[in-house]
Amino acid sequence: MILWSDMLASRAIIAVVAGALLGCTASAPPAAVAQAIVNGSADNDDPNIVALMSNGAFTCTAEVISPHVILTAGHCSVAPAGTAYSVYFGNDVHVAGRTIAVTEIHADPGYRPDVVDAAHDLAIAILAEPAAVAPLSYNRVPIPDSWNDPRRPHGARLVGFGLASPSDGTSYGARRQTGLPIVGLRPEAITYSNHGFSGTCFGDSGGPAIARIAGNEAIISVTSYGFGSIVNACDLSHGDVEARVDTYHAFIDEWVTRVDPPARQGQLGDACDTNLDCASAICGSSDDGKTRFCTATCDPSASGVCGTLSCTSVDDIHVCMPGGCDLAAGGAPSNAGLVLIALALVAVRARRRRASAPICSIHESAG
Repeated sequence: MILWSDMLASRAIIAVVAGALLGCTASAPPAAVAQAIVNGSADNDDPNIVALMSNGAFTCTAEVISPHVILTAGHCSVAPAGTAYSVYFGNDVHVAGRTIAVTEIHADPGYRPDVVDAAHDLAIAILAEPAAVAPLSYNRVPIPDSWNDPRRPHGARLVGFGLASPSDGTSYGARRQTGLPIVGLRPEAITYSNHGFSGTCFGDSGGPAIARIAGNEAIISVTSYGFGSIVNACDLSHGDVEARVDTYHAFIDEWVTRVDPPARQGQLGDACDTNLDCASAICGSSDDGKTRFCTATCDPSASGVCGTLSCTSVDDIHVCMPGGCDLAAGGAPSNAGLVLIALALVAVRARRRRASAPICSIHESAG
């Protein structure tokens, strides 16, 4: 039984929360709803992060992962029969933008709508026509346990269209972002600390947490739920819980391959734009962040596994990189650096753009 004094609140705005959006009082429990970034900053630089609409009303956050495929949370797909889904492209759902109809939506087969949990809380929506934005890569590489080491903090950039203020049911609709550190890793979920001042809220469900994998941004988890109460449905003192993408990538891969078969199967070192371009499903970034190329995970104790590239540790994940440049040491911002950058965005909202990746020095590496 859910206690309202310590309620698990899913982050989607659905029919249950409609009353709150119309300005009703806290007497209506905010159960099973979607979430927005509280105390975050405006994000006008991620056109592939979109708003999922149901019957024309904003419901959840989602992201374009291939021309016709949208990734969101499993609980965002739970709706009465006949519900018409669509996807809004733009920075604010209150401003005119392009909308594409969704022809079908599917939750992960293991998702249980009767349980508030991040396990299998993923869904795929199929667009009636291709999105006119570059897809966002999603991660297939197992996240190392070291990312949960408080002595060496790692984190991610979380993005969503949800409530900017838990006390204002009309404050949803603008795409916002924040940076949060990882404080918990489970096989099915990642928990992020929100430091008591920033985090997800209703409407952010389905939104991505983005970190660098092989120096390139990729979705590592999707907003599932947070902790709240009848007084504060978006409690910022208990953290945000998200469904891991690497654990459930087979479900995502199935739909992407079925709907948008990869046109390119790049090999190590070949140019790429997203993970979809590479046979290894990993598109990495060069030292200065200007060049992207297909890479792969590797064993540093083995020889010759990377061909002309070098087996290098990038944020504790060994991948094939040119020149053995350790990005975590001095190149493109590490995921710990992303947290600091994004937290600076929260503290000083005028600083809204991410810093360019500096050129890092070359390091010797096995491979």
